[in-house]
Amino acid sequence: MMISNQGMQKSNSNLNCDCGCKNQRCTSKSKNSKKQQKEKILFVCAHNKRRSIMAESFAKYEGLDAYSAGLEKGENYEVDEMVILVMDELGLPVKQKSDTIDEIMDKIKGVDILITMGCIGACPYVPAKKHIAWEFEDPKGKDIHFYRKIRDEIEIKVIELSEILNEYE
Repeated sequence: MMISNQGMQKSNSNLNCDCGCKNQRCTSKSKNSKKQQKEKILFVCAHNKRRSIMAESFAKYEGLDAYSAGLEKGENYEVDEMVILVMDELGLPVKQKSDTIDEIMDKIKGVDILITMGCIGACPYVPAKKHIAWEFEDPKGKDIHFYRKIRDEIEIKVIELSEILNEYE
């Protein structure tokens, strides 16, 4: 089920928060009754300010073990405010500070699936079972409608990924 605003109904009847925050879309528990994925997924874009941040949030909502990183730190280490806004429209939280690949790899100690988001040529080699390239235009400097368009495209890809991974549980 999509949660975007584009003609799809939002349903939160299957969502139950287990952390006590009462947010219908809290990512602390998957909306699916299936167990959490074992694969660690890392989404990478240039600065970890826009595309990879959105992908991580959607993936966590889908119950995946997801992280995001950039090739280098974004300005002030902060996530793009437009990303926070368009994800908040769906009730989905995003992390507030960007991470580099090195920082996140130190934290998670390895990754199973690496997904680049428009930076495949610039991405250093990161050992992973699977490398996937998703091409999304960077919405930097565009209007809110473009941010929503990219957000919705990312959501579709993450849902497809989740469905594929759930087939093999």
